Order: sequence, then C-alpha cells, then structure tokens
Amino acid sequence: MRGRVTLDDPALVLVVDDDDDIHLLFQAALRRSAFRGRVRVRAARDGHEAMEALEGAAPALVLSDVHMPRMDGPSLLRALRAAGHVSPVVFMGALPDAAPPGVLCVDKADLFDDFDNVFGRLLPPLRN
Repeated sequence: MRGRVTLDDPALVLVVDDDDDIHLLFQAALRRSAFRGRVRVRAARDGHEAMEALEGAAPALVLSDVHMPRMDGPSLLRALRAAGHVSPVVFMGALPDAAPPGVLCVDKADLFDDFDNVFGRLLPPLRN
C-alpha cells in the first residue's frame, strides 16, 4: 500500500505551492529545525507536478496550498487518494471551510513563525 514509511528512513515531505518563496522558506526553516536530517523535501508548483514527484514514492506528509494553477489543493487531495496515497494532507493558508473533513489547515505565517512546534505536531513520530 502506498503511503507507508518507516522511521528508519528520512520522511518524505512534499511541499506543493505555486509561490517559489514558500519552497525557499520551508527549506531554510527545515535547515534550522530539529528535523534537519530526518526529513527530505520535494517541491512541486501545483497538483500535477506533485503527482509526478510522487511516482514510486510514499510521502509522510503533503503540505499544499489551496489555490494553484492547473490542479488546486482539493483536486490534488482527490488525486492522491485515488492513487492510493494515505498520507496526511495539510492545506496551507486555507480557510477552515475550504478543507474537506480530516484535512488540517495551517496558516503559512504560523508554520514558519513557530516551525519546530507546528511541524512537530504534523510529524510527531520524528520528534525525539
């Protein structure tokens, strides 16, 4: 089944956002965080790129913007589930009513302002 990861491998986190600055901020925050070395990141600019980036891979977490060109966040979520990915999906910057049930919404500013704490709640098994 797709979506399974072991704690022995660095966890794959897919960051999906059409704003390149978000990818840079995430990489910088990760380098300074308690998760450095335990997480590897793939970046995609929209849902189509995200699905291509995940061919043969099982992400531990998908962080996705809601509004993107070609394939938005909710469409990406449906595509992930249809492809058998069971990974948690977090919408960044979405209003709570924009997320389907069971999908967490995180404000982008909150994620980067308190990265270790917010990210630690998203990936608790990685915390020592």
